[in-house]
Amino acid sequence: MTKSALSVEPARHAMLNLDSYATVTSPLRRFTDMVNHWQLHSFKSQGKPMFSKSNVAYMVAQLTAKNEILSRIQRKTDGFYTFKALKQLQEEQKNDGSKTVARFKCIVNRNPTDDGEVSVILLDYGVRGVLRTSWYALGKGITDQKIDGEGKMKQKKLLSDIEVGDIIENVIIEDVDLLDGSIVLTSESV
Repeated sequence: MTKSALSVEPARHAMLNLDSYATVTSPLRRFTDMVNHWQLHSFKSQGKPMFSKSNVAYMVAQLTAKNEILSRIQRKTDGFYTFKALKQLQEEQKNDGSKTVARFKCIVNRNPTDDGEVSVILLDYGVRGVLRTSWYALGKGITDQKIDGEGKMKQKKLLSDIEVGDIIENVIIEDVDLLDGSIVLTSESV
């Protein structure tokens, strides 16, 4: 589904299968709907629209710019509160004293850097973060093997083996910076 757009000219609405469409349903909530109401009312009562095409073009330009700013603010606000919830979860686990730690899945969205950081997205939250790896994950041909609590051999994945699209499990939150909007993660599997 495509995002709605403001325009001076009537445009097609694919979902409703209409050649031209204008919203008028929420004039108290959306200024554009109020403008459409004024245009229709003026045309019906006086035979001409209230605003000229250039007036509407100016309004469209102003409203489009404001809508883009509001969208960016909304994304940042959503991100802030998501990070705040993750920070709170991290602090509760530190203060709880329990051995259980929340673990997450993430997907690699960029190739690893030379300093051992991997750009990832937390799957359940849709937020970007940095996965810090251990120093030996940087080496080629070096593997780290250890026996876990169940007596099974575990092997860490090397950074040279990590590709965009890989899913990394058992990710733990190391740090959340609310002001910077960044999250640092670690994982036992990398």
